[in-house]
Amino acid sequence: MINTTGPDENTLVMPDGWPDARHPRRDRPEVPSPPALDETAAERVRAHVDAVRDGVEAVLASPGAAADVAAAALAHLGGEPDPLGAVAVGLVAAQLDGPDEAAGRPSGP
Repeated sequence: MINTTGPDENTLVMPDGWPDARHPRRDRPEVPSPPALDETAAERVRAHVDAVRDGVEAVLASPGAAADVAAAALAHLGGEPDPLGAVAVGLVAAQLDGPDEAAGRPSGP
């Protein structure tokens, strides 16, 4: 005899941890709240960029760097707000290890 007390093949049984991984939508109940802002993130990114600044400048000065992007990045490093420059600096800096990472200690970004 076949036991039919459990769910059948047409019944979705959601594992307990799955609702927490759902993408937020306004039309669904029980959507997890967004993560809290990290108030120290901006300062940690600034510190990382400062730690790897020489490497960032070397990458921007390389022959393969797009001239307009490198100019925007150097302007951003010089204190001139530039969205393209900020993105370029962030992408290059994220690929470089600072002194903390080299010592095996994560520093942030």
